[in-house]
Amino acid sequence: MNISLPGLGAGFVQGDFSRINQKRNVKMSYSDDFDPPEFYTKTRPKAKKEHCCCECKKTINVGDEYVRITGKWDGVCRTYKICLHCENLRHLMYKKFDINCGYECLYMDMQDGEITEEELLAK
Repeated sequence: MNISLPGLGAGFVQGDFSRINQKRNVKMSYSDDFDPPEFYTKTRPKAKKEHCCCECKKTINVGDEYVRITGKWDGVCRTYKICLHCENLRHLMYKKFDINCGYECLYMDMQDGEITEEELLAK
């Protein structure tokens, strides 16, 4: 079951890699339930201090633009900071394979679906 939240972009889905893997002749199935947040905001600020990308764990430097998601999931308020490179990969996962990755799960979802970064970035 796909749950798409307008304006939030990639983020909340019951992952199903079977469709991708059928196209790529890979036998695999993956399923996780993600509840939508009670509320959220998505902004694209410039860093005033160093941050760590929640996806790739690389440093977001002072002055770099990044994506900041703040919301309440399962009764807990959380903030996710994502570098623009990882945000682009998240977008491509959805656009090319119809997969909305949970926050902090991009690279795990790519690994589970046997999808490489090069494959995502290829035109």
